[in-house]
Amino acid sequence: MRRRKKNRAVTPYALCIGNEGNEVSLERRKLYQIVEPEPNDPADWIRVVDESGEDYIYPAANFVLLTLPEEIEEIVEETFAAPVV
Repeated sequence: MRRRKKNRAVTPYALCIGNEGNEVSLERRKLYQIVEPEPNDPADWIRVVDESGEDYIYPAANFVLLTLPEEIEEIVEETFAAPVV
């Protein structure tokens, strides 16, 4: 799995608001980490780390992009970095 670069210009998180056709990969109302797009990714899609633990592209319309306050972002980053038990 690729790690995103620490770049304040990039919104690192997205809240899933729709998962039609991707019910196994995405959970509605869940926060997902955004990673850098690959060169051939469509402009209206975003790349997130989904339920598989890998990054894939999904329609941007399925998400609301979030900019978190710095102290909250630190907590969320720790949560994403923690191993899933």
